[in-house]
Amino acid sequence: MRVAGATRRPVAHATEDHVMKGILLWLVGLPIPIIILLYLFNVL
Repeated sequence: MRVAGATRRPVAHATEDHVMKGILLWLVGLPIPIIILLYLFNVL
């Protein structure tokens, strides 16, 4: 028997993934304003 919602990740983990992507891009050298624009247009 499957528990409803067992395959979905909690919201906190999804948010952490977005933050980690931004940090990784910053470490690679992508400027902060570009990262913010990518977040605003839901690219990340």
